[in-house]
Amino acid sequence: MQAEITTDGIDCATDWQGNVADYLRDQKGYGPTINHGPVFHGASQGGQFAWGNRDVTQQQNIAEQVSPEFQPLAEAVVTILQQLPGYGLTPRDQQDIEAAANEVLVEVQQEQPEPGQLRRGVAMLKGFLFPIAREAATEEARQLAQQGLDQINAVIGAVL
Repeated sequence: MQAEITTDGIDCATDWQGNVADYLRDQKGYGPTINHGPVFHGASQGGQFAWGNRDVTQQQNIAEQVSPEFQPLAEAVVTILQQLPGYGLTPRDQQDIEAAANEVLVEVQQEQPEPGQLRRGVAMLKGFLFPIAREAATEEARQLAQQGLDQINAVIGAVL
């Protein structure tokens, strides 16, 4: 005679290590919840995850389009973001500059970028960079900030 195990029996054996009392308690709704996989709450658009893998390599290429007339502005803003660690900023100031720069980058990727929004974002970036270019603790930080200002000033007149 051979006993056949049901799917419930398999669940009891695998999820509850064969503890029938714990399995039954869970079935009645007042036991612990065990998830054997990823659980997502909310949107995960563009997200990547790996599950149950030992060695994982992932790559994601998202090509956002920037219209040609705004390309120099986008490049100047990206350069500023890349140079942020050299400015010697507090974490809060760095977050503020990143937020302003990202607002500009999001706007230049719109189908019809709003000039007023771009002017405000660029003005905020310049407002952050100007004091650094004048009063930073190191010459390197002053030069980096001045380069950022020069780049933005060079392209802003042609764009806006």
